[in-house]
Amino acid sequence: MNFERTGLLVKRKFRQYLLPTLIMTVALFLSAIVDGIMVGNFLGSDAMAAVNLCSPIVYFINCIFAVFIVGGNTLIAISKGQRQQEKTNKIFSLTIAAGMLTEIIMVVLVVAFLSPLGNLLAGGGELTPLVTDYLFVLILSAPFAFLCYGFANFMRTDGRPKTFAAISLTANAVNLFFDWFFMNVCGFGIASAGWATIIGYSVGILIVIPYLLSKKRTLRFCKIQLKNVNMVRDITTTGLPGALSNATAFFRTLILNNLILTCFSSSGVAVFAVCLNAFNFAMIFTRGASDTLLPIVGVLYGEGDKKGISYSFKVAFSFVIFFSALIAMVFELFPEGVGMLFGLKDSGGVEMLRYALRVYALCLPFYGVNYLMLCYYQTIRQKLLSSLITVSEGLVFVVPAALLFSTLNPQLIWWSFLVSEVLTVIYFLLHSKWISKKKNFSYPLLQKETPKGHFDLSIQASQEEAVRLSGEIVEFLQKSGKDEKTVMACGIALEEMAVNISKYAYKRGSRNHIDIFIDLWDNEIVLKLRDDGVAFDPTVYKPAETEFIQTGIALVKTLAKQVSYERVLGFNSTEIII
Repeated sequence: MNFERTGLLVKRKFRQYLLPTLIMTVALFLSAIVDGIMVGNFLGSDAMAAVNLCSPIVYFINCIFAVFIVGGNTLIAISKGQRQQEKTNKIFSLTIAAGMLTEIIMVVLVVAFLSPLGNLLAGGGELTPLVTDYLFVLILSAPFAFLCYGFANFMRTDGRPKTFAAISLTANAVNLFFDWFFMNVCGFGIASAGWATIIGYSVGILIVIPYLLSKKRTLRFCKIQLKNVNMVRDITTTGLPGALSNATAFFRTLILNNLILTCFSSSGVAVFAVCLNAFNFAMIFTRGASDTLLPIVGVLYGEGDKKGISYSFKVAFSFVIFFSALIAMVFELFPEGVGMLFGLKDSGGVEMLRYALRVYALCLPFYGVNYLMLCYYQTIRQKLLSSLITVSEGLVFVVPAALLFSTLNPQLIWWSFLVSEVLTVIYFLLHSKWISKKKNFSYPLLQKETPKGHFDLSIQASQEEAVRLSGEIVEFLQKSGKDEKTVMACGIALEEMAVNISKYAYKRGSRNHIDIFIDLWDNEIVLKLRDDGVAFDPTVYKPAETEFIQTGIALVKTLAKQVSYERVLGFNSTEIII
């Protein structure tokens, strides 16, 4: 066949989802950054250090979020790609129910042990009262965050990326407004930052209500039977790598906070807080690309679209490398400006930050690669490798390096982050190489080799291309030894569906493409067509439609053993079995 597969549809879908996801990550991380700026400037460096000392609890909260929302969202994307709607609804229902139950239990336990936990985080020092005050409100915000961002992520997978972005923007804008109002206008203390966050998440949840009432959504709550509870294990193990990322960050930050507090006193913790807040700038783009990749790769993996996965991954990888390197360069050139932004003004702290941030910035491109690979391997069900990347990068390499460097020279602590990220890159390259040789997978994306009898190609959405495709498919299938009746049925079915898409899916004059997949089996041939035009289900068309649509689709249904349709990520995905 002369037709070749292009990545135009998948790349366009990645770009379409990237902007709303970037808006979400900008809102999320910029909110955290501005939070730090407000706390540092309105309440002082001690308050900023106290917020940083509570960061292990933030990672613990994120751990629960990753276990359920990331795990559930990944499985939903895969099951939608496999056209298993009933399973999709069960995963959705179980994720929300089990996740909220876990969040409530966590809140009760932390509040019950608030004083000893605050004392542990602050190392029993003078910052203990500030830490305890902030921790109480921080933990109360966890269930609100789970519902707000949980539903936002599910809505994106359900083909609503713009609403996903709107929830994040609104929640964080409200949060920042009340941060400013409580701290600057009212003169409230550190706990007000937590109350502002709760108000922001509550407003975000209100935006979800129209989605829950919509008849057009594909994710729906369903009755959960006792036998379905076993699916929770699959949800949690799928989300485990992301949870481990936050769990290791919990222990890493707890250890490094105390180590830096011992070596440099509270000014060192403030410098570390500035580094972590500056790190959030890079995370906007790294998380944005990785989170965009997750539902797209999940659906493509469920459909078995190896080339589509490769196309989308390459776009995400280039994006992450470019922006993480760009941000690292900015930090290398302007470390003092970053410190001033976060209210770090004393000469000793500025001098320490100048060295620390420049060293810390070197790890950003390597972290970007590690995080992208972690999310990618998690989505394609390489859970062990993804988990090992998480533990290696987040704990195994960085903590021993920091402990070793601190005994040689405390200033060397800042190099432990770069060492950890570089060693993790080397590790996952070696491990994925071993897996690819053992299982005959592609390297390093670890995809199965294309099975014999599978072909994929792309055509322009036009009637002329559809007719030319039909002729080539007929010729190809004849050479493959298929009987004449089956061959002609396949040719007619592809032509009718492709012509229908070119005529009615897109605006006239626009240049668009259709992806076509062919699987040859002994007793049947499976044809799949994918386009990103207006939603249209050929299996339930109404007789009132135009005569062309009636005739073409009715003919395909007559020729085919089965015709099925799924609207996934804004794609029309039609499967025809001859």
